[in-house]
Amino acid sequence: MPPRLFDFLNKPKYQILYYLFRYGKISTRHSKAAIMRAFGYSSSGHFYPDFDDLLDNEFIIIKKGFYRLGSKGKRELLFYSSTEIGLYFTISFSILFLWYYIMSITGVEISNIGFLMISIFLAVFSLIFYRTRRNYTPNLPNTVHTLRNRD
Repeated sequence: MPPRLFDFLNKPKYQILYYLFRYGKISTRHSKAAIMRAFGYSSSGHFYPDFDDLLDNEFIIIKKGFYRLGSKGKRELLFYSSTEIGLYFTISFSILFLWYYIMSITGVEISNIGFLMISIFLAVFSLIFYRTRRNYTPNLPNTVHTLRNRD
């Protein structure tokens, strides 16, 4: 079976970036070994070069005692933030236009069927954004929740 287009997103290196994108930070009090185990690395020989590469290239930065996503890491995950913004934008406008259409049916004087068509169009786009976001989001291991900060 050939590899899927976005299979690289489920590699542990990108899972670390996605975790920081989603949850914001990992405390530096956690040892690198704990982070390695949480993201399912099989050996330290794979983890340390990946993690050091993320730090050296400023995908991850250390700020106020936490590992955080750097500007390069945010650009790397721009795909996720743009689909999330697109999802919320299209859903809200779809609901707005559908509300205007229902108001025009119930007797409030607004224009014609254009609002219905626009709301259906935007609802379809929101479903596309949702499916894209769901299908191409890295699957984080269950063990990463041990890294959640309760601060």
